[in-house]
Amino acid sequence: MNYSNLLLFASSLSLCLTAAFLLLSIRKNFIYGQSFRVDFLAKIEAARFGNMLRKHNLDPQELVHSQPLAGIENQLRNCQGCLKKTECDQILEKSIVSNNELAFCPNHCSILQQNS
Repeated sequence: MNYSNLLLFASSLSLCLTAAFLLLSIRKNFIYGQSFRVDFLAKIEAARFGNMLRKHNLDPQELVHSQPLAGIENQLRNCQGCLKKTECDQILEKSIVSNNELAFCPNHCSILQQNS
């Protein structure tokens, strides 16, 4: 076996190992991303924000998979820091709610934008 064949074999082996490492890293990253989104969805569902999204005819699960999480996280923070929680609870208990009744929500405008 000459040196060029040995070099070609070593390069091929190195390339295969690199490709395998990249595929494993991508798979791990994908699984972590899915897990993160599931946990994030649980946070949304635990807060009033999940109910508010449904009142605006938005599916929280679909939103988590279609919108940037940073924006949703800001909306979740707005919801958690809202001072109108009793009014919010009263509105969310109703079966039918108009857009005017939801206007008090600090996320109302951004939710309407996501809905269109």
